[in-house]
This record gives sequence, structure tokens and C-alpha cells, in this order.
Amino acid sequence: MNSSDTLIVHLAWKHRLRGYLEGVSGETLDPEVVAREDCCELGHWIASRCDALSAVPEFIQMREQHAAFHRCAGNIVRCKPDGAEYLLTTEYARLSARVVYAITRLSHVLEKAEYS
Repeated sequence: MNSSDTLIVHLAWKHRLRGYLEGVSGETLDPEVVAREDCCELGHWIASRCDALSAVPEFIQMREQHAAFHRCAGNIVRCKPDGAEYLLTTEYARLSARVVYAITRLSHVLEKAEYS
């Protein structure tokens, strides 16, 4: 796992959602798909490593934080326009920061243990 690339892709979600909410992205987002944690690059990586890393606490934490993040992102798309901005600046921001922290912690653990 390249944590720098993973963080960039993860952080791009905020811009993607903001563009969607402002109607400038031209993108159509399905809230059911956005809410799924297995439909993004990080989600694919998590799924591919579940067997090997299922006993690593930092992996479990990252997987859980990532899933919560996607549920919130799905709710933002679902709420458009009512309440979406509030969710984006509160719950989404909090969950996104937790995912960033979890990715960083797991990356350090994997570097030390050479799981990646």
C-alpha cells in the first residue's frame, strides 16, 4: 500500500462531493454505490488484504473507519441539497480525518512488519 497515493485518492472525495453538490462536476453519483466501501481504490485494496491482515488491529480500525466514511458520503449524496453541506463540513470531515489517521497508522505498521 502506497500511503501517499491512498491519501490523495481518499482526500479527492471531498472535492468530488463538493463539485457534485455545487452542480459543477457533471458527475452523477448514486448514493447506494457511494455508500459502499468496496467500490473505491482503497476498498479494493482492503478486500484484497482481508485474509492476510484480519488480525492486525490497525487494519480492522481502518476498514471500519473507511466503511463509516462511505456511509456518510452516501448520505451526503442522498441528502442533496437538504443538509448535505452540513454533513460535509461536520460528520464527513470528522470521518475523513479518522480515515487519514487510520491509513497513516496502518502504513507504519505494515512498513515495520512488511505485510504490504
